[in-house]
Amino acid sequence: MLSLYPNSKKKVACSDLLSCLYGLSEIDYKIFYTLSEKEDKSLDQIASDVKRNRTTVYKNIQKLSSLGLVKKEMKCIESGGQYLVFRSLEGPELRKVLETKVRETKDSLDAMLKKFSEYY
Repeated sequence: MLSLYPNSKKKVACSDLLSCLYGLSEIDYKIFYTLSEKEDKSLDQIASDVKRNRTTVYKNIQKLSSLGLVKKEMKCIESGGQYLVFRSLEGPELRKVLETKVRETKDSLDAMLKKFSEYY
C-alpha cells in the first residue's frame, strides 16, 4: 500500500502542520493518516484501523470533512442500498487547502497584531 507519508519525517511534519492549523487531536490525525492510504474506506474499515467505535470515528470524520480535509462519497451496492466511503485529500489538493489556511491564519494574526499595536 502506498502512503502519502513514505517516511516518518514527512508524517511528523504533516502532523505538526495539521495540528497547528486545525487543532487536530491524535485520533483526528490517525483517521486522516489512515485515509491517506490511496483507497476509499468505509466507516467500519476506519474504525477497525484506528481501534475506535463507529460513533467516535464518524464524529471525527465529520470534523475533518467540515475542515475540508476529508471527502465522502456515496457508493451504490449492486443488489440495492448505499454506503459511504471516505478519503483524505492528497498531494497538490491538500497543499492548496493548507496554503489557503496558512494565508487566512496569517491575515488573522496580522489583524490582531495591528489591533494590539493600537493599544500599546
